[in-house]
Amino acid sequence: MVGGVTSEEEQFFKRDYDSSSSEEEGKKPMKYVPSGVTEKYYITDDEWDVLLPKLNTPKSGISLCKYQNRLLYAFGGDNGATSGPNIVSEIERLDLLEEEAVTKWDLLYIKQKQLNPVAYAMALLLDDQSILILGGR
Repeated sequence: MVGGVTSEEEQFFKRDYDSSSSEEEGKKPMKYVPSGVTEKYYITDDEWDVLLPKLNTPKSGISLCKYQNRLLYAFGGDNGATSGPNIVSEIERLDLLEEEAVTKWDLLYIKQKQLNPVAYAMALLLDDQSILILGGR
């Protein structure tokens, strides 16, 4: 056991999340299909609700940050692909205060340097001008 994880748990984790090790062993990599659903949790009521539109590309492990109490930014994520790259560099933005109903996430294209593919990271608003993406894979 290393760091509280048994060797059996380590092998299970590798099988589920490291498709290259599964292919080397001749096993078909496990596939999951991210739903892209965005759910809202109400802390005081202890309830979930699907209020926001789906992401343009369904994925898990996004880094999410709220800006100016209005915009949600979703950075990167894991699209669940078993062939080709599965960690993406997309940036999506949702305006929570649109005059019309909030209907879709905007896919952003950055003119300067693109975001490196990242998933399971943390997004933190540093100030009114910048968001820090930290960690991930």
